[in-house]
Amino acid sequence: MPAGVARRHRPSVAGVRRLNALVRERQIDLIHAYEWLPGLEAACGPHLRMGTPVLSTVYSVEVPPFVPRDLPMIVGYTLTIQARRVVDLGCTTTIWQRWS
Repeated sequence: MPAGVARRHRPSVAGVRRLNALVRERQIDLIHAYEWLPGLEAACGPHLRMGTPVLSTVYSVEVPPFVPRDLPMIVGYTLTIQARRVVDLGCTTTIWQRWS
């Protein structure tokens, strides 16, 4: 789902409602969210409401502490996964590439 011209910097009820409607209408069985904000909206919307699994890819250096602990996440920075481990936040995988 495109974010639109002016992307918000905070989760919103409107975003959650749009995701719920889209998942219901298209019978989506997995949501892949890019970055923590859409991941949070998907977790608070279709995941909680309909049980739709969510996977989030985050290439930001930080993931806010209020992002759900059990949200499966792929992160692009080793520091991000280390920070998540320090506070014991479950399912996180780091993707990295060796630079030549």
